[in-house]
Amino acid sequence: MRKSPDDLQVCFVTTTQYQFLIADVYARYIFDNFGIRSKVLVRYFKSFDISRFDTEKKYELISYTINNRNVLGQCVFALQCGYLYKMSSWSKLLDKDKRTILFVFNDLSKLTSRMIQEVKKNDINNKVVLVEEGNNTYSDALNSGNEKVWKLKHKMSKIMFGNGRTSRVIGDDPGIDIAIVKDPVRYGSLKKAQKQKILQQNTDILFCASDFISHYNQACSIDLDCDVLFLGQPFYKNGTYYEEENRCISEMFDAIPGNVRILIKPHPRDSEGKYDRLAEIYPNVSVVNDELSVLPIETLLGIADIKIVMTIESSAATTLANLSSDIGTIVLRFLPQAEKLRQKLVKDGAELPDIRDDFFVGKYDNIYLPKTTNEYKKLIDSLLVKEHRRFKFPEVKNILFSEIDCLVSE
Repeated sequence: MRKSPDDLQVCFVTTTQYQFLIADVYARYIFDNFGIRSKVLVRYFKSFDISRFDTEKKYELISYTINNRNVLGQCVFALQCGYLYKMSSWSKLLDKDKRTILFVFNDLSKLTSRMIQEVKKNDINNKVVLVEEGNNTYSDALNSGNEKVWKLKHKMSKIMFGNGRTSRVIGDDPGIDIAIVKDPVRYGSLKKAQKQKILQQNTDILFCASDFISHYNQACSIDLDCDVLFLGQPFYKNGTYYEEENRCISEMFDAIPGNVRILIKPHPRDSEGKYDRLAEIYPNVSVVNDELSVLPIETLLGIADIKIVMTIESSAATTLANLSSDIGTIVLRFLPQAEKLRQKLVKDGAELPDIRDDFFVGKYDNIYLPKTTNEYKKLIDSLLVKEHRRFKFPEVKNILFSEIDCLVSE
């Protein structure tokens, strides 16, 4: 019987908001190019109302819950991935009558591990795709000490919950057929990659987050729309807020018109609530918090109206400036207010980044270091709105075309 793309299903298993972001980008791309509505499993977070997240009907969103801080909750989740799998909501995710492509990010997860097993059990021709999400993807094996611990955990998990740990390191699951990675040469040199087809990931994928950020903004309590993105910086090891830093940032915000929206992106080492006072003082200021604060900074560059990235002297400013020519980056280190802050920090023994002035030079000539408040104000008024770029994902297109060809030829 001749088959069609309708006989192909695409599913994603995500365990973090970053993974959900990548799944959102890929799922929209798959629908736009192949008309296939993927199914995306996403973990429930309190600050995220999944019912308000608009997929534009391009894919189906299915949530699940696990409480990391609750031992009982973790045990229940483990049982749902093991002995009680058929009673879980995600057991109905897979249509056994369809050829399946399963995208996963971290096969160390109990849920991911079980879904890989089910996909392969349904049909050996089903494909499992690993999408790399960090340096751990490029690890080939555990050291001998960790190996013993892993084996013990695997046996205990198998006995207690009915589902053990099938992978020693990310990507080691034998069910993985394809790996989409940023460094194909490095990943291809690993033993675990020998039986996998390796594809280059589009390195611009994080700039494609505009849809995700826009829809996420509608489904959470954080106002992510902005004209100015301010990068936080931990001047102390514990990331606490410093009064002189507060005054410096306040004076910078005072010079920005009240109708200009400002979003503060805390550094991952900043203490929780460090910038909340600014959000209370300025009605045009919002603070990225909860799960989104740990996302790569590039993801926030997809916000539609962002014009300026601003920082006191974070090294991330140069990185961002060199990634995109569409956004102006303002480094405040030469302004009198920032100089005063630096002097106070040095006096109090705070840790300052050892960065030379010539570090803040961008290849697109889009880094600005104003020396006066008037110069700073003129920059705020003159920087232009960036234009969106359109991206393609040949790594995903390659997989879909290959599977559709197989279906049609059968």
